[in-house]
Amino acid sequence: EPDEISLSIDVFFCNDDIAKAVIRRTLPSYPPERIFTTGTPTLDSLENDKADEYRKTTREKLGVDDDTLVVLYLGDVSGDYHGCDLEINKKTFERTYEALNKAAEIHPDRHIVLLYRQHPRDPEPISAAEALAGSSSTVKILSGNQPFTINEITAGSDVIMSLQGTDNMLAPLRGKRSAYLAYEGKGLGGDLLEHDFGPEIISAIENTRGVSVVRNKEDVMQMIDTILSVPADITSSRYLGNASKKILDIVFEKKS
Repeated sequence: EPDEISLSIDVFFCNDDIAKAVIRRTLPSYPPERIFTTGTPTLDSLENDKADEYRKTTREKLGVDDDTLVVLYLGDVSGDYHGCDLEINKKTFERTYEALNKAAEIHPDRHIVLLYRQHPRDPEPISAAEALAGSSSTVKILSGNQPFTINEITAGSDVIMSLQGTDNMLAPLRGKRSAYLAYEGKGLGGDLLEHDFGPEIISAIENTRGVSVVRNKEDVMQMIDTILSVPADITSSRYLGNASKKILDIVFEKKS
């Protein structure tokens, strides 16, 4: 019961004011002065305080100007997904590249770059990227691998895409847009997402601001069109400070 829970909890730490409102609604008798909005320690590892610096230096190293739309493809290991196409990573990358080229044709005044960052366990990491990099297509392919850290390369990007990487959900916390590549076809991302997440979680993902589920090339093109037309305003930076320090300061203050 809520009252019993209230008696057993000394303090609540929550991500934001929405979470605080949920707690107050669930536990109306709980003292509001013991509910602290601190952000989440997960954000501390994202180095958001260095994002502007990382964006500038990463783009300089890549030779990409600030007006270029940079899409980061985070590779995966096809063999990790039992029952899926054995070349799911390669085929997903190729479809994404084709869709971006179609989008670039619609927006000839804007440059689009596709970064490929391989999964550290991928036994054939950049074969698809290498095969396409030499083509005469409009979209240029560049490596997003080391020496760039994941924080540097995401800061230098505008959009993050993957099959179901963790960075898809971290993207809004970085102020970035992201997309789950749930392409239609037997054993591809659509089947994978349905199998691993199910309709309720997929619906929740689609209702998360800044996060999309794309099922075909047209969805990718529409997403890129929206990004180029509407400036990104995904998240507030209010709670992107040092959450761990805030929590520890409050705990030790309570004990003193």
